[in-house]
Amino acid sequence: MGKYDAVFFDLDGTLSESGEGILWCVRKTIEDLNIKVPSGFELKSFIGPPLADSFYRLGLDDEGVRLGVKTYKSYYDTKGKYMNRAYDGIKELLERLRAKGIKLGVATSKYELFAKQIVENIGLLSYFDFVSGATADAERQKKVDVLNYGIKNLGTTPEKAVLIGDTKFDAEGARLCGCNFVGVLYGYGCREEMKAEGAVNFAETAGEIEKFL
Repeated sequence: MGKYDAVFFDLDGTLSESGEGILWCVRKTIEDLNIKVPSGFELKSFIGPPLADSFYRLGLDDEGVRLGVKTYKSYYDTKGKYMNRAYDGIKELLERLRAKGIKLGVATSKYELFAKQIVENIGLLSYFDFVSGATADAERQKKVDVLNYGIKNLGTTPEKAVLIGDTKFDAEGARLCGCNFVGVLYGYGCREEMKAEGAVNFAETAGEIEKFL
């Protein structure tokens, strides 16, 4: 076994290439609710942070955010969640880590039910010991919260866990949790933003992740 006894993976942009489905749902929601998008606002910024946070950044009030989240989830549950595929090399990486006896988890700010369905749809659910996602209420939304929840359920500690992710939100969550972090550069975030949150290790491909573990 390597230096960690548990490895957690973010979902969107790390395990799953999911941008197409997310952006389709965002555009449909904006169209349905006649939401005015501020000048310069990039819809791709919906990929990564908690969904409610993204709608607040559009300038919506509490009721608007509630309706936005509800509308988005209705689209995601019927179509968006099927517009995913696993990144090249991920399945092989998970197989090698499992063979070493390392516990594997998913830690995502996506609604937990959707997260489990997506991991199953892309053929990876059998590799994971636990999937930790966001709750429908405010109990568990931020990456640090889902990460702490996953660490607790895998019976380990932050010092013996590492998060693999692709955005500043992942790097921040790992830093706040006190666990280690490996940033992947094939997803939806960027090196500079992850470095600003303390990230020092980066992998260009799924195959390169293992050398940091």
